[in-house]
Amino acid sequence: MCGYVKMYRSLTEHWLADQPAKLGWWLLLILKASHKDIQVSTGSQIINLKRGQVVASRSFLAAL
Repeated sequence: MCGYVKMYRSLTEHWLADQPAKLGWWLLLILKASHKDIQVSTGSQIINLKRGQVVASRSFLAAL
């Protein structure tokens, strides 16, 4: 994947800025989100993702 995510400096004033682990998780989910409508294969299923959606399993989220 390539591209960028635009963030404002005011993010440093957000309540998550005081909690680095949660901020990291939040940023990771934003970076994993699709930037356009796509189809994703999860092995046995094909999932239609809309812009901004993320495919994340419980094990993936637990590992964060």
